[in-house]
Amino acid sequence: MHTVKVKPGCTHRSGQCVAGDVIQVTDAEFIAFGDKFERGFHVETTSATAAAMEFAEATGLDLSEVSGSGRDGRITKGDVEAFVVQRGA
Repeated sequence: MHTVKVKPGCTHRSGQCVAGDVIQVTDAEFIAFGDKFERGFHVETTSATAAAMEFAEATGLDLSEVSGSGRDGRITKGDVEAFVVQRGA
């Protein structure tokens, strides 16, 4: 995942975001729409499996809060599940 700032005139996500919004985008969105995001604003990259991203989105969790246990620190679905359990306790 990438945290980016939307540039003026961006039509990414069919107008659901406006210039100045700070949003999270997937690697695929970052590659496809990279020119629509403000340069030099790229704050962070979170490496996570697709299952982890889907689960995090379904639970409303920001993946930047989760530590990854996978290869090179990649966040797994198990990491997200464990974080949700720990947070709820």
